[in-house]
Amino acid sequence: MVVEHIVLFKWKADAPADLKASFAADVLALRKSMAFIVEAKAGETFTKERNQGYDHVIIITLPDREHLPKYATHESHVALLDKYNPHLEGKLAMDIER
Repeated sequence: MVVEHIVLFKWKADAPADLKASFAADVLALRKSMAFIVEAKAGETFTKERNQGYDHVIIITLPDREHLPKYATHESHVALLDKYNPHLEGKLAMDIER
């Protein structure tokens, strides 16, 4: 079964607009450095009235559960966290098998 790693993001009020604008492209670029990623999706919600402040989402599809720690500790993922985490007010992550 593949694993869907799903994360919702809530930006701090003072997060730079250009940083938020580059977020999805940076997430999608992870596939270049992690060949085991089956699929990557990222974007901003258009339903602002019910998002509770979470306005960006990523969905990373991995081959199986065993790849979650490889993804989490990969240098490209760690660099992405280092770049964006200081500008986030919150994150909500889940992993499902399908």
